[in-house]
Amino acid sequence: MTRARQWWLGTGAAIGVVALLLAVLLVWLVYTPSGLRFALNRGNALLHGQFTYASASGTLGGTAHLTGLYYRDASGDVLRVSRATISLRPWALLGQRLHVRRARIEGITLELARPKSTGKSQPFSLAPPLAIELADTQLTHIAVHRAGQPAFAAGSLDIAGVWSDSRLVIRRLALAAPAGHAALEGTLAVARGYRGHGRVTFDWARAGTRYAGSVTSTADGRTAKLDAALTGPVPLQLTATIGLGTRHAWSLGLTAAKFDARAIPALPAPLHTLALDIHGTGDVGGGKLTGTVTANGHALLLDPVQFRYDGQTLTLDPLRLRSPEIAGSAALTGAVHLDTAPISVDLDAEWKDVALPAHLAGQPFATHGNLHLAGNTAHFAVNGTLAAGPPGRLSSLRLDLAGTPHAINVRTMQLLQTNGGLEITGHIGLQPMSWQLTARAHKLDPGTLLAGWSGALDFTLASHGTWSAQGPAASVTLAGVTGTLRGRNLAGSHADLAITPDNWLTGSLLLVAGHSRIQARGQPGPQTHATVILDVASLNDWLPGTSGALRGQFTVAGRRPKLAIAGQLQGQHLQRGTLRIAALRLTAALPDFAQAAGNFNLALEGVHATGLDFKQVRLDASGTANAHRLRLHASGTQLDAALALAGSWNANTRRWTGILSDAEFASAGMPAWRQQQPGTITWQGGALTLAEVCLSAGTPRLCVAGRRDARGALTGKYSLHGLPLQLLASLAGGGQPLAVSGDVSGTGAFQLDANGALTGHAALAASAGTIALAATANRPLLAWSGLAVEATAKGSSQHIALHGILADGGDIRGDVTLTGTRHALAGTVNVDLRSLAVLDALSPEIANARGTAAGALTLAGTLAAPQFSGRIEARDFAAEVPRAGIELHAGAFVVAGDAQGRLTVTGQVTSGAGVLHVNGTTGLAANAPLSLALQGSDVLVADLPAARVMASPDLRIARRDGVFSVTGSITIPSARVEVEKLPGRGPAAASPDVVVVDAPPTAKVAPLAMTAAVQVKLGAAVKVQGYGLDGTVHGQLAVNVQPGRSATGRGEIRVAGNYQAYGQNLSIERGRLLFAGTRLDDPGLDIRAVRTIRSQDVTVGLAIRGTAQRPILTVFSDPAMEQAEALSYLVTGRPLDALKSGEGDTLNTAAQALGGLAGDRLAKSIGSRLGLEAGVASSEALGGSAFTAGKYLSPRLFVSYGVGLFTPGQVVTLRYTLNRFLQFEAENATSGNRASLNYQIEK
Repeated sequence: MTRARQWWLGTGAAIGVVALLLAVLLVWLVYTPSGLRFALNRGNALLHGQFTYASASGTLGGTAHLTGLYYRDASGDVLRVSRATISLRPWALLGQRLHVRRARIEGITLELARPKSTGKSQPFSLAPPLAIELADTQLTHIAVHRAGQPAFAAGSLDIAGVWSDSRLVIRRLALAAPAGHAALEGTLAVARGYRGHGRVTFDWARAGTRYAGSVTSTADGRTAKLDAALTGPVPLQLTATIGLGTRHAWSLGLTAAKFDARAIPALPAPLHTLALDIHGTGDVGGGKLTGTVTANGHALLLDPVQFRYDGQTLTLDPLRLRSPEIAGSAALTGAVHLDTAPISVDLDAEWKDVALPAHLAGQPFATHGNLHLAGNTAHFAVNGTLAAGPPGRLSSLRLDLAGTPHAINVRTMQLLQTNGGLEITGHIGLQPMSWQLTARAHKLDPGTLLAGWSGALDFTLASHGTWSAQGPAASVTLAGVTGTLRGRNLAGSHADLAITPDNWLTGSLLLVAGHSRIQARGQPGPQTHATVILDVASLNDWLPGTSGALRGQFTVAGRRPKLAIAGQLQGQHLQRGTLRIAALRLTAALPDFAQAAGNFNLALEGVHATGLDFKQVRLDASGTANAHRLRLHASGTQLDAALALAGSWNANTRRWTGILSDAEFASAGMPAWRQQQPGTITWQGGALTLAEVCLSAGTPRLCVAGRRDARGALTGKYSLHGLPLQLLASLAGGGQPLAVSGDVSGTGAFQLDANGALTGHAALAASAGTIALAATANRPLLAWSGLAVEATAKGSSQHIALHGILADGGDIRGDVTLTGTRHALAGTVNVDLRSLAVLDALSPEIANARGTAAGALTLAGTLAAPQFSGRIEARDFAAEVPRAGIELHAGAFVVAGDAQGRLTVTGQVTSGAGVLHVNGTTGLAANAPLSLALQGSDVLVADLPAARVMASPDLRIARRDGVFSVTGSITIPSARVEVEKLPGRGPAAASPDVVVVDAPPTAKVAPLAMTAAVQVKLGAAVKVQGYGLDGTVHGQLAVNVQPGRSATGRGEIRVAGNYQAYGQNLSIERGRLLFAGTRLDDPGLDIRAVRTIRSQDVTVGLAIRGTAQRPILTVFSDPAMEQAEALSYLVTGRPLDALKSGEGDTLNTAAQALGGLAGDRLAKSIGSRLGLEAGVASSEALGGSAFTAGKYLSPRLFVSYGVGLFTPGQVVTLRYTLNRFLQFEAENATSGNRASLNYQIEK
């Protein structure tokens, strides 16, 4: 054997021995308990004591049993495990894979330390340090704490799957915890070349809100698709795909119908409703998002959001926003550096040509500008410029802020306006809270930013101070106040105040607005001693949209927190919106405000609120927080109410308990409802509970109970027996008083969770009864033998069923279901009415309605936009129209609906000998488009003693975007009108100088938005009588109406016949009313009326020119003669020289009709012959020209009598001359009385 061969054999033997020793060592390490303990001890040594255990048994290659495991990493995070049983495949570690065949781990506690800033962070990676495969793993009793506070807890977690740098596969997942649960059905896979399909369902509570939904995953080896559906607290859908290649191409879609944003506490409080529709695509290097975010009903478009990501920096390039409601656009560009700690940003925001409509900002509002934000949470800076305000009056704002977590430095905040502006400088401390700020204004106009607050203000406002646990320590000074705000002078306002934790007010304050004052004055010293005086002449001086006066005085004394407050407040004629209070009196004496100890008394008179009127309302409260009492009494027109409440507060349990008693409610003419036994109300930890309270009015009885928990969820129940329907009708009020018989009974219970989901049931049943107008109680509008309503709700679904059996054999049935957040409608309504008397209540213009109606409707659409399909048919319709004196009969109408929500109306009705046909379409929405055609021939439209009118209409009525339009023509073939008998000629109105105390306010009726273009044709048989006229009118007129303008006409109306005046008949030779685009009440006049005196061979007449508002009257004659002679012939048939006794008065009265300069000359001519001063002149008392006749009864006393020429009325005037400069004058007219002292200087 050669030396080389021996060496190789020796070396091989040595290697074999070493390999054997290693194999034996490895077998010992893997398959013996001592090998397990050796491995654990070496781990403890290598980690320098960061890892320890209490005991260990079993083997690494089989099953290992460990207790008391402890691990602490370098960052301070600590993991503790009470007990673990683990079965591994140890040889898999050779392939850098941890394979757990079975694991049972109990008592897991993870304590996370506060995160520390390291200056730079590594990008997050989904790749684990080695591949992990879990076959059968269960963790129990899991708790996670962060900075000593509980962050997560779970009872158990069962999981099986694979996690490596190339794939994530979850085969089993089941999590159970006090906050909720999550479970997997199937397999979730995000792995190239791996197929899977799974669905995870979850129901989890966080911060009092439950989140429920599911996530479905489908993978084909190349693409993974996720479909997530959130069902609570709001419905939301998320669809996403991700490519399993190297670029990881992705897409997503996020949609959510409008939901109540308050259901998600993390959203900002001003956000009430939210809807989402967002879509995006991209890959590992960036992407693009588009879509719509609708907040509080206002849409915001992502147009688009483009971004790039390189693993360290997220770059916005750009984020563009715009809105279909608002002109202009906004963009955000810049970078977010994710590789720094803390994360830093460098962003620029710019918006251009943004114009907010008035309904959003209170006035048209335009803005543009740019802002730059740079830094991180440790140091940041914001600077930029912007302009905002009404178009043409923009204010510029320059902003330069710098800050840290401890303070914000206001380097520049300057508002620049056309004539002045505002500048603010100083700093704000955050830790601890402090401030030092100065604001200087010069001709500042707040109205450029706040609608309705226009002005021009000068002032200097300075404040500095701190806020600690003991309270505030600060000073406030206000000086140099001049100018106006909302038209009120603010000059004189000033303040020099100091506030300390013990003395809350030292110094003085005076705020002036118009004639109103608010004053405060505090004395220096170790405790508060201050007086506040309110002298508000008009509440509108301080608060727009209000009125009334407030005056009062309050004193504040003591040392915080024990402050004594006492004072009184009085108010008169207070109003805000529909709330009105005629008088208010408040007195308060609270010796310890912090303990709510003392007395409080409030008395109100003449209260109008929510449609109810109360003569008096009184609220009295007294006691302390530990024991207090409250009593309320209200005496009203529709309702009297009273109740008493005694309460107590337990500071140890932080629980308030109240006893409600002596509750009483009485409606006019109905028995009073009185509380049968005291009821308990409790509040604790945000939860409010009302124990059952029962009210009774003899046989009728109502009981209610309810609870609202701290999360806002409501539960309640009620029971009702024998409630008179007349009580409900009285409380509802309305235009026409109703007489209702019958009563209603029922029970119900409901639950409304914090997310708005309703569950419960309710049932109401009415006994036999009737409803009628109070004025005609013996003629029921509707009579029934039984009515029943049942409602059930379960989550997002509600069902309502109605069944009514009518006394005449008809019935009403309804079955309606609402589902989803959009309240989708589904159901049917069946109607069989044997009487249409109920129409009398719908309109005061209809009386004694008769006929039948029957049909069936199918409901669809949503509650906000309902859709009806089916038809309802009315037959044998008849009714009286008292105002027009006609009776409609032989009516038949059909209303049909289709699935698109369009209603078709067809029908006809007979009036007189004519038939009116109606055809058209409309919708159910309040502003739905309308198209209606009215056609008929010789339809009787009025049949009164004063008028009988026939009409042949051919009209088209339409409505679009809230504006009505009327087109077509209407022909009046025949009519008889006696003008003097027409209704509506009541007594003269009171003078505007007359004030009626406590007169009900006149309701303001919004004008109807309407346009019209109608041809009106008057036939030859249209006769008019009255005021001396006996003739006919005929012609054609094109009437035009535009919103906000007076109606105008174009055409000509001719008048023929006779006119009788002063006992004489005048023949109308020519009578024309001319319309040339002029107002209907002011046509041009061309009228000529004559009288022929055959015995004298004289023809005299009256010519009227000008317009109806300004007529020009002249007297003419043939042969020509003086005006006075011609008028004498016209009125008496004789010349002036031949007048008899008494005919002079008649002649003077006739001169009234002439007016103007001609009438004045004629009146003076006639008056001189009769010994009176007469004339025609303007009269302020009558509001127009008047004929006056008077006489001096003494050198200083003049008395006259006047009659209006074109406005009805008379006036008696007394004028007494005091001296050459002064005259006393008094007038007594039909329009009112007046007196004046006239001062006259002649130059």
